[in-house]
Amino acid sequence: MANQEIVGYIKRNLENKVGMDSIKSALLQSGWPLNEIEEAIQEVNMTGAAPPPEQKVPAPQAGEKKGVSKKLIIAVIVLIILFVVFLYVAVKIVTDFRTMFPGGGDIIPMNVPFVS
Repeated sequence: MANQEIVGYIKRNLENKVGMDSIKSALLQSGWPLNEIEEAIQEVNMTGAAPPPEQKVPAPQAGEKKGVSKKLIIAVIVLIILFVVFLYVAVKIVTDFRTMFPGGGDIIPMNVPFVS
């Protein structure tokens, strides 16, 4: 079975009246192996069906990995900053509490006998 990413690219460009030679050379320049391109061309020729017209899409790069979005990076940074601020406030509250109550803030004084 042919690589569906290449098949889709070929179909979209054929719909946009791009010649097969141009499509093939663009895929080769993007690093796709010739045998995968030939398989995809055969599959497109056998099916004869093309998807509805879309905008022309640049040739996908062979082995190209999708990167992490900028929004995700920003969200992680914001969460880290919020966590650090939360820790700072929590430590500040605890140290202020210990300053106000030097005995450690014990609710029951230790020298009072326990009554059961």
